[in-house]
Amino acid sequence: MQKCLIKMNKKGSILDMIVFVISAIIIILVLAMWFYGWQQIDHAFQSISGNAVIENAVDTTFGQVTPAFNNLKWWSYMIIFALVISMFITNYLRRISPFFIIGYIFMNIIALILAVNVSNSYESLLNDPITGTTLQSFQGSTFIILYLPIWVIVIGFIGLIFLFAGIIRDSINPGLSGGSVL
Repeated sequence: MQKCLIKMNKKGSILDMIVFVISAIIIILVLAMWFYGWQQIDHAFQSISGNAVIENAVDTTFGQVTPAFNNLKWWSYMIIFALVISMFITNYLRRISPFFIIGYIFMNIIALILAVNVSNSYESLLNDPITGTTLQSFQGSTFIILYLPIWVIVIGFIGLIFLFAGIIRDSINPGLSGGSVL
């Protein structure tokens, strides 16, 4: 039987920061719209009155799920936080030439420009009367998205430190380095 986990040429991507910016906004928008839609469905079912059987069914089914949907608020924050941690790990495990650090810095500058646009667009969504209240309830993720340019600078700088640490590790112990956790 052939092994399922074959270590192939596994390398990190220099586009990690751009993927982070795009993923962060997609994560919060998808989870916030899912939360908003569930609130609308729950409100519509809760407004049905007059029939005790329907009211009891709504309370035992939809009424039990609604508190669980409040977890989406911290799920979005934790997923974004996990993206940051994964970028640090891949930067440390990445095996690149020091010449590519210029490309890493260039991609972080592009990610910074993208982050400014994403942050401004998100702020306009926060001011919208329909989506604003739902997005404001996602406090941790909203904080990250509103200050996304600062986060990109800080994460990019710390990622650069991890990238240098990986290069130094490779130059000290070339036989012990690897590009994969597996």
